[in-house]
Amino acid sequence: MNDEIWSGEWVITADLPGRERFFPLPTMKKPDIVIWCEERLIVHLIELTVLHEDDNEAAQIRKNERYENLIEECKEAGWSVKHFPVEVGCKGFVGNRLRSWLFATGLCHRQVSKLSRKSKR
Repeated sequence: MNDEIWSGEWVITADLPGRERFFPLPTMKKPDIVIWCEERLIVHLIELTVLHEDDNEAAQIRKNERYENLIEECKEAGWSVKHFPVEVGCKGFVGNRLRSWLFATGLCHRQVSKLSRKSKR
């Protein structure tokens, strides 16, 4: 992993029952996973969709639309925001956006491929 990508203090939260929610800006939106670095004003919004392989496109559109306003609010507040509506299928499908997010975390091609293969087991 590239240490430069993750320099600074990063916070990660997940939308799980019984967990207090945190977010760098006030919002009612609840992405599944939020990772941010306040000192660098970078935030990753990860929204997980587990789907049947035939409704992938509709899920992507729905997830993009759901967070458009939050993304704009983050940008207006000076944050660099990356939104990753990632898809995994109930039959082992791993969507390209999950791979994109893994690359954005600094993983190399070999590591991303290995993780993708493991998820299909």
